Amino acid sequence: MPLLVRLGLYRRYLRRQRRLHTIVSMVRGPAGPVTLGGVPVTRMIPLALGDQGSITVTVVALAALGRLVVTIHADPDRTPDLDRLAESVRAGFDALVNLDARGAETTWSGR
Repeated sequence: MPLLVRLGLYRRYLRRQRRLHTIVSMVRGPAGPVTLGGVPVTRMIPLALGDQGSITVTVVALAALGRLVVTIHADPDRTPDLDRLAESVRAGFDALVNLDARGAETTWSGR
């Protein structure tokens, strides 16, 4: 464990830093089928939770099981335009789906 974490300084820094306000991450899921207690996992939802400090918005995309799932985690008190962000992300996905519906070539392998 890094020294800053052991001393509790990382959390203190994270809560006071002003360099970052939004984090966007793309996570590649497992390459093959996944089971949990012998039961096949059919859906996964990406989450990035924890002590976010002064980070107001976290967007995480997970490509797994033939799907792309995106979650947005935000502090509603410090993100007054959260509805607008969600609408913009939704509009972007709608545009991609419409491209595919018109026969555009889609070749994404998840890598």
